[in-house]
Amino acid sequence: MRALPFILAAMEPTLFLGPLAVWHEKTKKKAKARVLLVHGISEHSGRHTNTVNALMKDGFEVVRFDLRGMGRSGGARQWVTRFEEYVEDVTEVWNWIQRAQEEKPLFLMGHSLGGLIALHFAKAYDRMLCGIVLSAPACRIGRFVSPWTIAVGKTVAKFAPKIPMPKTEIGLGLSRDPAVTEAYRRDPLCNHFNTLGQASQVLRAMGEVPSVYPHLKSPLLVVHGSHDYVISPEGSFEIVRRAGSVEKLLHFLPLGHHEPHNDIDQEYYFGLLTQWLNRIVRTKPYVA
Repeated sequence: MRALPFILAAMEPTLFLGPLAVWHEKTKKKAKARVLLVHGISEHSGRHTNTVNALMKDGFEVVRFDLRGMGRSGGARQWVTRFEEYVEDVTEVWNWIQRAQEEKPLFLMGHSLGGLIALHFAKAYDRMLCGIVLSAPACRIGRFVSPWTIAVGKTVAKFAPKIPMPKTEIGLGLSRDPAVTEAYRRDPLCNHFNTLGQASQVLRAMGEVPSVYPHLKSPLLVVHGSHDYVISPEGSFEIVRRAGSVEKLLHFLPLGHHEPHNDIDQEYYFGLLTQWLNRIVRTKPYVA
């Protein structure tokens, strides 16, 4: 039976950096590398427990945190005035790692919105990373949101950015495991809505992704479910096609939905992930 990804959500944060709730998941032995994990929209980092456990089991320590306005972090729910505020959240945690933690190779890992944030963060910090992992990065909207809805939302957002967007079917398309969908629906730390202003900023950031490609030089792994209707897999293909990284790999998971870490073939995904991380740690010189 697969473990549901919410066990760690109840744990108290390791610390707060301003409004940001941060967890530092350490291995029992000296970790071979560190992974900074950035979660997706309308959720929190506790939903990535399966990923944390798989990484720690293989000797990687994990730093995870809840983005502002989500999960255990403070701030207005589902609200930013600029997309760059999300990038600043990653920078805040990054600076804490550099300031307070032992030096070791660091990978940046982002899921969905977290993948989009990771790309924009890497525009300035790529040379400091051992590698970048993106799962279902939010670069192209999937079929769940119509172009008409996007167009109307952008217009209304200019006048009333804090209006909540109409709800879609909560959890639809996240996983082929119905238990994951039900747990998401019942999770009090998930925000089951978005604001128009937040959505508008995310869409703007999606449109600016091409400016990031020349700056990507770190090893890059992109994983996407072939049947992800939340975020289009075509965006992942475009990232790998245009990224400046010499070492880059795109892997489509057959029949996979939006959350590979919570889907029914998650063990295959984790095997792929840890194998890639280990290979990069062995072959890429580490410069502190």
